[in-house]
Amino acid sequence: MRDWALPLLRCLACGAAAPETGGVLDRDGDALRCRHCGASFPVHDGVANCLFDLHEVPERERSAVSGEDRRHWVAPTPGPAGADVAAAEAAYRQRVAEARTIVEELIEREPLPTRPLVVEVGADFGWTSALLVERGARVVATEISDHLLHAPAAAAADLCRIQADMNRLPLADGVADVVWASACVHHSWDLDRTFREIARVLRPGGRAYLCNEPLPAWPRWLLGFGFGREERELGINETWKRRGAWLAACRRAGLEPRLVFPSMRGERLARRLEHRRIPRFVAPLLAPLLPWLAVSIHLIADKPAR
Repeated sequence: MRDWALPLLRCLACGAAAPETGGVLDRDGDALRCRHCGASFPVHDGVANCLFDLHEVPERERSAVSGEDRRHWVAPTPGPAGADVAAAEAAYRQRVAEARTIVEELIEREPLPTRPLVVEVGADFGWTSALLVERGARVVATEISDHLLHAPAAAAADLCRIQADMNRLPLADGVADVVWASACVHHSWDLDRTFREIARVLRPGGRAYLCNEPLPAWPRWLLGFGFGREERELGINETWKRRGAWLAACRRAGLEPRLVFPSMRGERLARRLEHRRIPRFVAPLLAPLLPWLAVSIHLIADKPAR
């Protein structure tokens, strides 16, 4: 738990928050304690647990994914691994590489402000958190599972890790320059509430970046790709929302959304195809079809400045 983050927090038990006076949560041994109501939030290996009065959906998801022995996926351990473990590790690292490519493209297109305070929701193992820290951000990474314990950038002074539900963030109003979410908001048990939380923690003029959120799209079925079956069997909340639903939820929360993909063109599209081992000459043929081929949504949502 980083000292610089303490003034940014609110107490989920009583709702008290006072960032202008240094906040309401103080260190108390291996815990954070509210000076107003006395509520205590444990801290383990630098990760604060602010999962208070957790809704049944994220509680079920925590049971499904917490405790997974994936530390070797983040920092491989020496010695031979079984074929199943090696295959799972390779598949996971491939997904991370693809997601990182998209995040880098989004930041290239829509640059972050200088030295921003970023609140990341659904940080998982913290791969995007590490990238944002590399780009000069201070990051408060939130995640419901215990995966944050194994974040590759855990030692970074500019990374603060907190277990929290995206629909009940332990952040005071208006403290974030940026809210970041990658492939996580579709797990929300209440999309409108999630966007209200995003709008609440953003400062006026702040910006939310959402990327890699799945769409119901015919290419998935045409190419034989299912979506979320294994995750649902584990107990993870998987939803498909159409573009219009995402945009409407943003607007109802008072945010101003705009789509940033799939307007990919030229060299960026060619690089993406090459990354997927598709010949570059296909790029001009695919460009006009991208709005119909998209299987995920990427958007920017700005909070109006007062």
